[in-house]
Parts: sequence; C-alpha cells; structure tokens
Amino acid sequence: MPTLWQDLVYGARMLLRHRGLTLVAVLTLALGIGANTAIFSFINSVFLVPLPVRDPGRIATLYTSDFSGPLYGASSYPDFEDIRRLATAFEDVAASRGASLVLREGDESFPARGEAVSGSFFSMLGVRAALGRPIQEADFAEGAAPVVVLSDAFWRRRFGADPSVVGRDLHTSNGKSARVVGVIAPGFAGLTKIWRADIWTPLARDDKRSSRGLRLIARLKPGVDVVAAQANVDVIAQQLHDSYAQAWSNVRGEPRRLTLLPEKLSRLPPAMRALGVRLGTLVFGVSCLVILIACGNIANLLLARAAERRREIAIRLSMGATRVRLVRQLLTESVLLSLTAGAASLLFALWLKTLMRTHLIPAEMTGLDPRLDGRVLAFTLLLCLVTAIVFGLAPALEATRPQLTSALESGGRRRARIRAALLVSQVALSALLLVGSGLFLRSLSHAYRIDLGFDPQGVVTANVDLSPTAGGEPQRRETHRLLLERLRTMPGVSSVALASNLPLAGTPRAGVRPEGYAPQPGEDMEVAYSVVTRGFFETMHIPIRRGRPFGEDDERADARTVIVNEAFVARYWPGQDPIGRRLVSGADTALEVVGVTATGKYRGLREDPMPYVFYPHAQRYRPGMMLVVRASSDPSAIARTLLHEIHAAAPTIPRPEVRPLLLIADNAFYEIRVASTMLGLFGTVALALTIIGLYGVVAYGVSTRQREIGVRMALGAERRDIRRMIVGQALSVVWIGLLIGLAAAAGTTRFVVHLLHDVSPLDPLTFIAIAALLVAASAASSWMPALRAARVSPSSALRYE
Repeated sequence: MPTLWQDLVYGARMLLRHRGLTLVAVLTLALGIGANTAIFSFINSVFLVPLPVRDPGRIATLYTSDFSGPLYGASSYPDFEDIRRLATAFEDVAASRGASLVLREGDESFPARGEAVSGSFFSMLGVRAALGRPIQEADFAEGAAPVVVLSDAFWRRRFGADPSVVGRDLHTSNGKSARVVGVIAPGFAGLTKIWRADIWTPLARDDKRSSRGLRLIARLKPGVDVVAAQANVDVIAQQLHDSYAQAWSNVRGEPRRLTLLPEKLSRLPPAMRALGVRLGTLVFGVSCLVILIACGNIANLLLARAAERRREIAIRLSMGATRVRLVRQLLTESVLLSLTAGAASLLFALWLKTLMRTHLIPAEMTGLDPRLDGRVLAFTLLLCLVTAIVFGLAPALEATRPQLTSALESGGRRRARIRAALLVSQVALSALLLVGSGLFLRSLSHAYRIDLGFDPQGVVTANVDLSPTAGGEPQRRETHRLLLERLRTMPGVSSVALASNLPLAGTPRAGVRPEGYAPQPGEDMEVAYSVVTRGFFETMHIPIRRGRPFGEDDERADARTVIVNEAFVARYWPGQDPIGRRLVSGADTALEVVGVTATGKYRGLREDPMPYVFYPHAQRYRPGMMLVVRASSDPSAIARTLLHEIHAAAPTIPRPEVRPLLLIADNAFYEIRVASTMLGLFGTVALALTIIGLYGVVAYGVSTRQREIGVRMALGAERRDIRRMIVGQALSVVWIGLLIGLAAAAGTTRFVVHLLHDVSPLDPLTFIAIAALLVAASAASSWMPALRAARVSPSSALRYE
C-alpha cells in the first residue's frame, strides 16, 4: 500500500509537470470515453435496467398472434378472462390498453397519455401508491364510482406535487367525471421503456372476442420458468381454438398462437426491439472504435515522452529498480491520466446524451430518458481502467527495456516502428468508420429522394380532438365544418383539410370486399385506410390518376363514395377501369369508387406497394382528427394564427401542438438518420484524431532527425526534396493503414446491408471518396512538419543533439 501511494503521488507530479501533454491526452480521451458513456446510458436504460416492479424476473408479457399472421398481436377481453382462469403456470394475469386522453379541470383541458388497466394490474406488479391507493378490484364492482390514478411525474408536472389532488374530480374526454384516488410511487410509468403513462383508469369490459387491443401481463409462479409457462399457454391456445374456432383462426385458417416473452425481452415493443438492437449495437461498436483511435493517439504521445525520459528510466534500472516496478509506476500514471479524462468525460456524456435526446429521439418517446446511474458510472470506471492499459502498456514496456547503453545513447528504432504501427491502426480504424459514415450518408440522401406519394414541404399539422366539447355528433360536425371554412379564408393558407391519420404516422386497417374479386384461400382482405375531408389530396399534393377527388357532394352523410390508390386497383381489378366499381367495407354498404390516387408510402420507406382506401369524413365521422394546412408562404408564420382559429372554434379543447408535416414524415427516415448522424459524428472525430496523431508522429520524427536532414542538405538536397521525403514517408504509412481499413470495411459493411437504402455495401464511389479524403488530410497534416524540416539550417542541424 505505501508503494502504491508513492506511485500515485509521483504519477500526479509527472502529469502536472507535463501539463501540455496531460491536457491534450485528457481532452482526447474524454471525447472517446464520454461518447461510450452516453451511448451506454441509452443501452442501459432500455435493455439492462428492469422495470421498477416486484421481482421483475417473474413478470412476462403474453401476446396473441394477429389475424394476418405476426406473433406479437393484442388480445381480447374474453381471451384475458379465459387465460386468467385456465392458466396454471401464473400467479395472476392482468391486462392494459393504452389510450390518449383529454382531461378537464374547471375550464382548462389538457392531454394525457393514459392506460386502462384491470383490477389486479398494480397488485400483481407489486407497484404501490405514494399517495392514496392504486386501482383495485373493488373499482370494477357494479355501481362503483369512476376513478383515476396519476403517475408521479404527471402529478408533479401538472399539479405541482399538490397532495390535495387526491380526492379531486377530473373530467375525461367522454364528458364523465372521475375521482383521483392515488398517485403512484416514483419510478413506475408503465410497462415499456418508450412511452410513459400519465394516468391510469379502470379497464372497460368488452365482450367481443374480435375486439383485440389488450396487452396481457402475467406473473409466473415460484419455480416456474418461461419454457414451462409457454407449454402451459400452448395448451390454452389450443383449447381456445377448439372452443372459438372462427375467432381463434388466422387468415390462413391456422390456429392462433400465444407467445410468452420475459420482462427483459418486452421492455420494448417486439416490433421495435430488432431496430433498437441493431442501432444500439452499431452505434456502440462505432464508439468503441473511436476510443481505440484515441488510445492510439495517447500511446504515441506516451512513447514520445518515454523517449524524453529514457535517461531517467535507464538510471533507475542501473540503480536496481526492477522492470516490474517501473512498469507499474508508468501504468499508474496512465491510470491517473485515464481517470482524470473519465471525470471530464461525464460532462461531455451529459451534453451528448442531451443532444441525442433532443435531436435523435422522437418527441413522442417520452419514456426514453437515460440517466448516469451506478451501472453507467461503473461502466465508465471500467472503461477508464481498460483504456489506461490499452494505451499505457506498450509505452511502459518499451520505455523499460533493459538495454541501458542503447537507452542512454538514442531513442532506438523500435519506438519508431511502434509509433508507425499505432498510426497504421489509427488510419485503418478511421477508414473503416468513414466508409460506414459515407455509406449511411449516401443511403440517407437516396432515401430523401424517394417518392413518398405526397409533398410534406410547406404543410403544418395540428391534432384537433373535439371529444371534450359539449354537445353531440351534429354539433361537432358543425364545429369541424366551421373551422375548415375559417381556415380556408385565412391569409397565407393555400388549402386545408382534416384526416384521421397521416401517411408514415401509423395507419389502421379494415376488411374490404371488392366487387367481382374472389379472395384466395387464406388471403388477407384487410386494407389500410384513412378518413379525410374535401381538400385533403390538394393539401397533401397527392396526385389523382383517374376520376376525381372528394367534393362537396361527398360531404353528405348519405354519400356512398370512396377513393382507392393504384396498388388497390392493381391487386383487385388489374387491367380494369375502377371508376364506378364498388367495394363493401364495414357494414354491408356498397361504396362507389370515384377516384384513384398515386400509390405512396404509408407505413415505411421499404414497404411494397400497399393497397389503400380513403373514406369521406362525412360517412365515417370521428371527433379526433389531424388538421393539415398548406401554407402559401412561410408555414411557420401561420402557426400562431392557426392556434387562435382553433381556439375560437373549440375553446374547450387542449391547446394543440402545431408541427410541420416534415417532422412527422421524418420518422420514416429515423433508422437511417440516426445511423448516419452518429457515424458521421464519430467518423469526423476519428478523422480529427488520426490527423492529430499523424501530425504528432511526423513532427516528432522531424525533431529526432535534425542531424540526418542537415547532412542531406549539406550534401546538396533541395528544400523541396526534404519536403517530398517527409510527406512521402508519412503517406507510405498512411497507405498501409488505408488499405487495411478499406479491406476491413469491405468485409464488415455487409453486416449493415439491411440498414442501407439503395446503396451497395461495396459502393465504389464511397470507398474512392474516403480514400481520397484520408490521403488529402494526411498530406495536409504532414505538410507543416515537412515545411519546418525544410527550413532547418544545415550548420545548425549538424550541431544538433
């Protein structure tokens, strides 16, 4: 212990003595460690931290396969009751359904993200209330008063942590009041890491087995694992199919399946888990490469400093100090350096985490809020220790080589070879990162050129939900009509419309029966759709290929018209004129096709052409709609006026958020955008570190070759010859690293081909451009030391020691 303390004190003195080197090393390492810490905080929050429930290892989510085949679908209320009754592997089963709510207290309305839950939801999870009580079975008794429970964050944000909120009445969007009976303890905000619930209400009973919208959560009995529980639910699935064959068969006539996922695999919705794993693995791997490049830089700095300390080390060896003792001393200095950088990196990590949370995470993902908890800090500490060994071991071993004569006389060529090898590694890693960055940037560029089927430029949106307003459907219809009329005459507005949902923002599906089409056995006849008003196609710039758009005649409630897209025609009426043909949807009412639109993108960029149906709003009225407004000038200028007009038409609804349609459409580019942004950022950092490292190696090499340069100039070498020699020797090392890096990129980019859009993982333009960029940057970084070498006076150089 005393010797360790001596090593720490001596190491701190040496770092303070070489302040310039210490500052450069700390800043370089802080970038690499901070980037890794920020990325790991997201990975930790989503994949490693369990839900704040009692014994989360025994919690599992139960999915019912969808009608069209996918495994991870929702369940119905009758299924929930049957599974709860028949299951022998579970202590209990609970159900929940997400919903967006509008609450009103007095004259003020405000939105909230809600969950309707069954009576055993909180007790099964072991989640307690900080104030009052949670929802319980007694709240479902006949005649029980409606109740709500608030999350801690919502209680603090909306009610200022006022404890008197318990017992207060809130009005929900259906016009009914509900009493606040509790505030849930801090930490729990629902069952996913993406969306946070603000409020919980009792789950309404729905006896239709076809109404599937519930998420089922189960607690395994002690000693029962997921495999055994899966066998139990397989038997239940077969029993349900035997009893309710029609409701429990998919589109191919096969029995539906029940799939059980443990809590650690259901923190993200199954549809998003693969995306999260891909992006997390890619970005974390890239950040690790950046820190390796940083370690190469620091190792080169320490090698240079070791050369300066060769006399000190040689003397200590000659006086009896063991090599192990000196290596430990030098590694202690490296650890101190790394820990100092680690402390500084936490500030960079906080900044980078905030930047990513603000610019890369969609605003609706309110639950994604990573923190620098104990696990993240432990990761940072471990990373500091590992990096200290990575960048400090080779210089320590080289500096303590027991060759005293050589050490006292010269630095030796061995250090030059080690520095060159480190530089080759840096260039190779930098080339690998830059190729990946270039591929994703080109992929993003190609993705933005995809024809979406609509033009989001110049369009703003706002959610207009009239559910909280007084009156029935006729009054709400009139409010919507008056709002559209007012907005159509507003200065700066080119066109305006309402839509139940927008392209690339999620779309529901409904069964259809096209006239004259015979479904194939097992064919899925559910088609995506949207409910829109007159002016929607004009506002969205969706081309009408045949027929006409909706007009005033289609705004009658008794109109029976519909518009389909070209993919719908190609699938159900190929080679036929669709105008005037009919299809049946919902109730057995025939709807006449009056128009055909171009096929667009409705769910994602990679989707195949998808049949789509547009229904007039008058025929399928709903109070909650998205307002879309195309501006004739600057769209941001009409936002305030738009809010004023909405408030004038419906003063009791919550203040809507006005957003450009570009932000909504941009969600379709999320995966490529995140990958290209992070690779671009880290690639730029890697390039900067490589240039700095090359400059340092060349500059140090020039300083140790003063005598050689003087001899060459004394023998007649021109200054341009010296410059050419210095730059050429630097580029010879760069070329080796570049070839290794490009070969590594060619072998590894195939693993991200599924993330690229319309770009080959071996895209020659990207590889050539990155090679040219690295060579040009390397030549520029070595040019300044070469100029300095060429200015050396031969007589001064010959006297240099």
